[in-house]
Amino acid sequence: MSRDSQAIARVVQSVLRGGKGRAPTPLLLLACVLLAGYLFFEPSLERSWGVDLPGVHEYAGENAPQGTPPAGRTSGAESAPRAGTGGQGRQATSVESLIRSNSDTYTSPAGLRYSRGTQHGHHLRHLMAHAEDEPNRPGQHGVFDSNDVQEVVDLVDEAYRKAERGVDTRERREGDRTVYVVDMRRRVGYVGGQSGGRRGHPPADHIQLVLVGEKLITAYPLIP
Repeated sequence: MSRDSQAIARVVQSVLRGGKGRAPTPLLLLACVLLAGYLFFEPSLERSWGVDLPGVHEYAGENAPQGTPPAGRTSGAESAPRAGTGGQGRQATSVESLIRSNSDTYTSPAGLRYSRGTQHGHHLRHLMAHAEDEPNRPGQHGVFDSNDVQEVVDLVDEAYRKAERGVDTRERREGDRTVYVVDMRRRVGYVGGQSGGRRGHPPADHIQLVLVGEKLITAYPLIP
């Protein structure tokens, strides 16, 4: 049985255990079928829509181990920012300080807006979820090499400016969303998740941006 199948089985079993001592109701059985179907199709839905959906471990209540990131990276996108990584001893900036200092909506130097939303509560937190690997996540998970929020925001701004100029960029529309795949011409991260782990965390030199107008939905490294 694959890891995905095992995870789905654990989720269904946990739901059924919640009703132990009682005969499964049609509604409970239907919920199990719908949940298993969602978890099975989640990776392909993410690839098709260009968004991050809640992973299996979020439903299963599992504490996903963080694993060992490639050399030169530290753990903790918010709790342990690296001072000075932006050059000339710059003090690292935290996600929460950016959110608080900008009245919950942060606008980057390039004009991208980060506001409330997603399962992380804010799109800036959602962006920084891509600064740490999720080894148990089904499929692949794009991970930035830096875990400093200002460095990641600046990198996304760089990709956005290239996309605006149409440089090294592929563009497509998905409803009200615009999806850009930008070739950064250098390594910017790696592929994590279960798929990336099996492949030895291959390096990524592209960034995918998903926008609604100037509002950033998500951005992450990938191999197109």
